[in-house]
Amino acid sequence: MNDLQLTCGQLIVSGVKPGDTVARHFTALFPALNLSEVIACTINGEIANLHAPVSCSSRIEAILASSPAGEQIQRRSLCFAMAAVAQKVYPKRRLMIGHAIGNGFYYHFTDGPATQEDLQALSTALAELAAAHLPILPVTVAWPDAVDIFRHAQRPDTVNLLRHLNDPVLDCYSLEEFNDLAYAPLCSWTNQ
Repeated sequence: MNDLQLTCGQLIVSGVKPGDTVARHFTALFPALNLSEVIACTINGEIANLHAPVSCSSRIEAILASSPAGEQIQRRSLCFAMAAVAQKVYPKRRLMIGHAIGNGFYYHFTDGPATQEDLQALSTALAELAAAHLPILPVTVAWPDAVDIFRHAQRPDTVNLLRHLNDPVLDCYSLEEFNDLAYAPLCSWTNQ
């Protein structure tokens, strides 16, 4: 298969292999930007995580963390990170996401209210996750495999949701052992 080209403004990056990611070619595409500034990108006009694979020659644009789109991506990513640490810290409890409140979100555990100790444990785990600089990876999962993943993770609400989806494959995000359905792009690393 032929190599691809990625174009960012006047820069052209050649020799890109199908399946490569923007993250792999970051410094060539964005020589004047720091990785902490670029939270995601657009690939041919579609917002994507920097770990999304490129399948054709593409025009790439940076999405900065300070932009309105970047702020939305950060908020969604914080929800994802909160769900990941809650599952890790409290594997027997179910964290439910309610609705947005101003610049925050309402969460609750299904087995009762969170205590101050719970909040401190979650806050500490979130800080450790951010410091770890782990990749948040977009993955495509076959429908039966997704059902198995979420059933094994004891996520009955997600399994029930999947029963009503007819897609043969699903877009998800993965962070270590935690997986969730992809509703919109997330940050590319946990420290963004």
